[in-house]
Amino acid sequence: METKTIVLLEAKPKKCPRCSHTKIYRNGKHQLSEGKKKQRYLCTNCMYQFIAPSLATSTLKSHKNTSESNQISVPEGMKNLEPQPYKTKVVDETLQNNSKNNNASDSSIKNKLLEFSWWMKKEGYKEDTIRGKTLLIKIMCERGANLYDPDSIKVVIAQQQAWSEGRKENAVNAYSTFLRMTDGTWNPPIYTRIRKIPFIPTEKEIDDLIASSSNKCAALLQTLKETGCRIGEAWMLQWTDIDTEKNTLRITPEKGSNPRIFKISPRLLSMLNSQPKKSKKIFGTYPPDCPKTNTKPRKTRKEPIFPARSHQKHKKF
Repeated sequence: METKTIVLLEAKPKKCPRCSHTKIYRNGKHQLSEGKKKQRYLCTNCMYQFIAPSLATSTLKSHKNTSESNQISVPEGMKNLEPQPYKTKVVDETLQNNSKNNNASDSSIKNKLLEFSWWMKKEGYKEDTIRGKTLLIKIMCERGANLYDPDSIKVVIAQQQAWSEGRKENAVNAYSTFLRMTDGTWNPPIYTRIRKIPFIPTEKEIDDLIASSSNKCAALLQTLKETGCRIGEAWMLQWTDIDTEKNTLRITPEKGSNPRIFKISPRLLSMLNSQPKKSKKIFGTYPPDCPKTNTKPRKTRKEPIFPARSHQKHKKF
């Protein structure tokens, strides 16, 4: 007679008990006072958390020629329980299914981030804002945060000691935007950005920087120096914004600012006109060829600069 021990696992619910939504994810284990753990699920529509039925183990005694009419022996305390949609699986198979579920969760997070980016695109967010918010959500997920658990998001943000108060505030705003897409709510933590006095270089330092830059980057820096516009406003400048007769430059606003016209110097006018006219924009495509640090490895010398010292002692005369 052979004895096999099988585990009766609860079947995953097909829909949420509150809103009947079908997209349900596993959300960790809920530990009871007795020390046992129950599977917890999360609805992505209404963010409702509920617990699955408890686990049960049983022993199956069968011979080699076993018919389907054999019964499973169940402990006495569980004989009067109501029937539940149990699903029998071998223990080794459950471990394999857990690894598959982990891979599926990673792919679902990537799909959710793509959905989040497209939702912000439809809502009218700028490309830089979409890129920044999506990157922050991705970083928090990679560092152990559960995308559907606001408490885990708070824990991960609080553990980032290298982040400034401003970056933590950006992370909170990014997750608040994500909850707007999923119609979820949370109590966001309070992080106040610390305002500092900006570093203002001297005019000589700015001129030295412009003189050491390339033709395109020098024209861009000279534009920022004389107009004081944003880098995005300078990047959107077109050839039609230059008035060569009046020596003026028309600025198209961004981020709620006002349109402006500036009087520019003949030096800046000549620097702008020297740029290649390959597109409608003056500075072409992003990014500019600004000076960068030299990241190339140094060349190894074949021969030493100085000859090797001889170990022979000099004779005394």
